Amino acid sequence: MGFTHAVRFPVAILTAIALMGIVFAFLASVIGKHPVVKPIDPTKINFTRLHYDRPVFDDPRPPVRTPPPTMPDLSFAPPRLGLGDPAPRPRSEPGPDDFRIRSSGVDHDPLPTYRVNPTYPPVQQSRGVEGWVQLQFDITASGAVTNVVVIDAQPKGAFDAAATSAVARWKYEPMVRDGRAVERRGLRVVMRFDLAD
Repeated sequence: MGFTHAVRFPVAILTAIALMGIVFAFLASVIGKHPVVKPIDPTKINFTRLHYDRPVFDDPRPPVRTPPPTMPDLSFAPPRLGLGDPAPRPRSEPGPDDFRIRSSGVDHDPLPTYRVNPTYPPVQQSRGVEGWVQLQFDITASGAVTNVVVIDAQPKGAFDAAATSAVARWKYEPMVRDGRAVERRGLRVVMRFDLAD
């Protein structure tokens, strides 16, 4: 038993060495058949220069302006104040005598009682962008403005948020029909955003 065990160990070692020699010989023959890949000469690599898009406001061409729809409109310009000058009252904001609320019960269309001047967007002001927004909204029987939506604008999306936010805060005397206050739907207005000269 001890002799058999003593013989197996050296035989296993010799067999393993022989197998390793065969594997290495096979690998050497495989590697020798394939040529070694030569490194690419870095002088032959071509690089293409990337062309970056320029910002839209750097375009020297004047923007194409679409005329706003013809209907009563309101113009808004950012205030230009000097030292000691009083703040001007927005043209669209009524004074105490600008509107008189009719309470006689006679049929009439909605009458504006309070209007908020929209804030000129700082980004559009710094770029010198002017434009307009056409809005549609409803007036409830209590005189509140609801369902404000943008119908059209130029340029698209530049003044939509400012115009919508301002109109949503307007107040009206509601429309009266047959002596009763009723809802008025589909009222439209155009807001112009013009920079002061």
